[in-house]
Amino acid sequence: MKFQKNILFFILSALLLSCKTEPKQLFSTVPADHSNLYFENRIAENEQYNVYDYHNLYNGGGIAVIDINNDGLQDLYFTGNQVYDKLYLNKGDFVFEDISQSAGIQSSDWSTGVSVVDINQDGFLDLYVCKSGNETAENRANHLYINNGNLSFTEMAADFGLADTTHTNHSAFFDFDHDGDLDVYLLTTSNDIRNPNLLHEKDRYGLYTRDRLYINDGKGKFSEEGLRRGIYQNNHGLGLVVADINQDGWEDILASSDFLPNDLVYLNNQDGTFSHKSSDILPYQSRFSMGNDIADLNNDGLLDIMTVDMLPASNEQQKKMLMTSYHVFEVENQLGYEPEFTRNMLFLNQGILNGEPQYTEIGLFTGVASTDWSWAPLIVDFDNDGLKDIAVSNGYLRDVTDSDFVSYNMSFAEKTKSKEEMRAFMNNNAASLPHLKAKNQFFRQTGNLEFKEVTEQWTTVEKGFTNGAVIADLDNDGDFDYITHNINEPVGLFRNNSKNNYLKIKLKGLKSNSLGSGAKIEIDFNHKTQTALNLPVRGYQSSTDPSVIFGIGDEKGMAKVRVVWPSGKVSELENIEINQTIVIDEELAKEQIPSPVGAQTAHFSQSATEIIYQENRFIDYYTENLLLQKYSAPGPAVTVADIDKDGLDEIFVGGNPEWPSKLYGQTEADNFQVISEQSINNEDADAVFFDANSDGYPDLYRVKGSNEVRAPSDKFQDELYINDGHGGFLKARLPGIEFPGSKILAGDFDQDGDLDLFRFGAVLAGNFPSAAKSMLLTNDGKGNFAVTNQFDLGLITDAISADFNKDGRVDILAVGHYSSPKFLMNTLAGFKETESFPHLKGLWNSVAIADLDADGDDDVILGNVGRNYRYPFGVNKPVKVYQSSKLAGFLITYFKDGLEVPVATRDDLIRQFPGLRSKFPNYASYAKVTIDDLKDVFDRQIAEINTMESGVLWNEGNGFLFETLPSVTQQSVVNSILVKDINNDKLPDLVIAGNSRQFEPTNSGFIEGSLGQLLINNGKGQWKIISNQESGLWLKGETRNLIEIKTKKGSEILAARFQKPFIRFNFNTH
Repeated sequence: MKFQKNILFFILSALLLSCKTEPKQLFSTVPADHSNLYFENRIAENEQYNVYDYHNLYNGGGIAVIDINNDGLQDLYFTGNQVYDKLYLNKGDFVFEDISQSAGIQSSDWSTGVSVVDINQDGFLDLYVCKSGNETAENRANHLYINNGNLSFTEMAADFGLADTTHTNHSAFFDFDHDGDLDVYLLTTSNDIRNPNLLHEKDRYGLYTRDRLYINDGKGKFSEEGLRRGIYQNNHGLGLVVADINQDGWEDILASSDFLPNDLVYLNNQDGTFSHKSSDILPYQSRFSMGNDIADLNNDGLLDIMTVDMLPASNEQQKKMLMTSYHVFEVENQLGYEPEFTRNMLFLNQGILNGEPQYTEIGLFTGVASTDWSWAPLIVDFDNDGLKDIAVSNGYLRDVTDSDFVSYNMSFAEKTKSKEEMRAFMNNNAASLPHLKAKNQFFRQTGNLEFKEVTEQWTTVEKGFTNGAVIADLDNDGDFDYITHNINEPVGLFRNNSKNNYLKIKLKGLKSNSLGSGAKIEIDFNHKTQTALNLPVRGYQSSTDPSVIFGIGDEKGMAKVRVVWPSGKVSELENIEINQTIVIDEELAKEQIPSPVGAQTAHFSQSATEIIYQENRFIDYYTENLLLQKYSAPGPAVTVADIDKDGLDEIFVGGNPEWPSKLYGQTEADNFQVISEQSINNEDADAVFFDANSDGYPDLYRVKGSNEVRAPSDKFQDELYINDGHGGFLKARLPGIEFPGSKILAGDFDQDGDLDLFRFGAVLAGNFPSAAKSMLLTNDGKGNFAVTNQFDLGLITDAISADFNKDGRVDILAVGHYSSPKFLMNTLAGFKETESFPHLKGLWNSVAIADLDADGDDDVILGNVGRNYRYPFGVNKPVKVYQSSKLAGFLITYFKDGLEVPVATRDDLIRQFPGLRSKFPNYASYAKVTIDDLKDVFDRQIAEINTMESGVLWNEGNGFLFETLPSVTQQSVVNSILVKDINNDKLPDLVIAGNSRQFEPTNSGFIEGSLGQLLINNGKGQWKIISNQESGLWLKGETRNLIEIKTKKGSEILAARFQKPFIRFNFNTH
């Protein structure tokens, strides 16, 4: 194969001869002296409102976009905490008039979220304002402002049964039961528990902060029926979106939760009830979830989810911020909470399986995981180029997560038993805390879910404290302007200057849902499809412009529009001109006609098995605090062979001290059942069936490894079992082995006609990143093995054998962590490491070979950690490992903000090196530390990694050329690569599986960016990416191995998952 990269030349001479002008920013700031938007949400700490008595003190308020007088101009409503709410009438040209007093808006209690609805169906939009605060229940009654049609409102919440007095943060009106009227979901929180992060059983306090669901009786009266309808989980709710995420025509609920309780996903059961499904459809969640949004981010017709957290963007702030500990994470798991990590989450919808959406998480991959203390994410095509972008509002009045502040409070708490003394101490300290001013951030999508941060290019916004934020086309020019709700500062108003083409759609729904909330809109333009939802309630405590704008870039043509209304009816329009606003009326919609086309047959059909492997619990970080991932869980060790010559494969699954190893056979009913099992006191790291004694029957070799036991130890003694030919196995003798292994290869390495073994070394417990030596075990032809050579290859994770140089000898390619791929060429003098790839040092987990380009030689496919990883690295900015000549242990660094800084938090560093406490007496002293400040202690670099991407080493005949696999493959860890011609074109395709729950959870977190991938090879170095819906691959969780097996159905793929049932995939004929 010969690849030649295209080089693009840009001719700049014409530009050089002309005057250079700076491009205009996408947004222009509209000053208050022009707009008359002088609203400020002023917060002042006092005896009633302080951090001790009200933990939501600095959470701010929201905005509603509402056309109160039906003049076609969007007006604005701002909620106030300690100040009055304000209503501003849009006069045109970004000029507003404060009509709050004349309109009858006299809300002086602690207002939070606000939503828009025509609740009495009179053609004028009304406002529903939620209340909370450190107030009595009477003062927390929600307000419902009925629009009188004359620029005035009357408060009538009690009349409608909606004067709820719980701590509510937001509301969403939708017809969840399809009875023709709008019901309402109330997002709640609580101020009853002093420390909402305090670990406790889920039911310890009862339903102390359950959300509410009010049912409309169709006559203008609402009654709360949440418990009866399946709304039963506690929630410190901050974000709320209602959308049909599983595409069944019934709207579902996403409620994101701050503090300990998990986020809530309620799927609509279509019978008037909901089922809580977050643990089934989300791999994990944000720890302190704030606002959220739902949109089709990549125009595939599926709804994606974003939730935001408070992970700082800068290293200094990250090092000062209070983080959790591994012990806390473990206890949360034991108490039944779902995994949570402190970072923004971007959940990508991969398709619908059995009525449930299947999500992966790619926030780190997209670069939107750390945006400071974030509130309102909005997924919007701001520049009208046809790709949705992301805006995130940021800031917090006081840095209450400052670790020194928390430490001082905890120290004082140990000395006093007086609640009043503790209260005074905390409040005095909080008053002196620094502000966490931050810029609202914008991320422009460039395609393929790749984002570029463009805050500086798009805006001139200063740092501040923004909570709620909305989009609205305030001047009706076909792009979305941006409005922010700020603490102790005037609101922000940003005019969008996009010049790209667009199509704006306004919906006129039936009287019961006049805004058409929940409708799905699709446009087809020049054979490109875009999908959007009309979701006014989104972001944080706010309601956005109910119109939908599709960006078209600089293309020209006519559009086709399709609207699926929440009622199930459909509107379709063709030959629609662009650069205009059209109104689509539900009255003219038609009943949806089911498509006669049957479902497409996927490449694979999957079925569950009863095979499962459970790992024994061991916490690596208690002995090596600074590890970035666990090495104590190498299993499941899986190997297959037809051990009894019946044409069907048996499956061996290794064990550990708490889980027996098991041998499975196939039954007449085409299932797997346990033939035998064995309890063991060590851990199987790998296994292989091979014919050790040349009798024609596969024997079993088991490698022992793990990071739980320090070497040397007899726990690492491998085992060989000889097949007696009658279904039994007899244990044979092996040389003494006292060091951990990771991988085993069988091959005739010495060309004497029998199979030898190459055993690879695993990490040495307590000595990371040092690894045990790899070794060659030579077979005497009778199944007796001797160690004939040893190799320092490092921490190996996978290996494969082939005759790479076509000399008739079996060579080896090994990959591992903190190293580059290693070719061990088999020569007359033994194995020699001949290939070196210094720029390909990675966290390699898997390797496979195939002649991908049909040129007669083997190419190499390499599985790496991918780019959905907490600590990005590259050739010029590697992750490095240092050791000290003075202290036992290691230190890992990475590049952040242009500086090489330690990965470890101060707490983790001091746990590992207690003597450094005096060097860093507090968190602030450690926050700015770089490696230069630590080289007096950590004076030797011993390892590094510089390549994150999975890819292919193309065999050019005289060397190898590395090329990355498609972007979708970089969204997760690749643990296993199976080569198979899936589409019968005589070219090898790739089935890829991965994800990892082994990464350190307190700062890094799990990676689950894949449900399995099928890449179809065209033989020219290009790949067709097959969606999960089309492939039929649905691999939730962590898949460690893909193995082809022979069953009664023919050839199948067995997916060995970590601590989840194995899955078998049958090939469908296409």
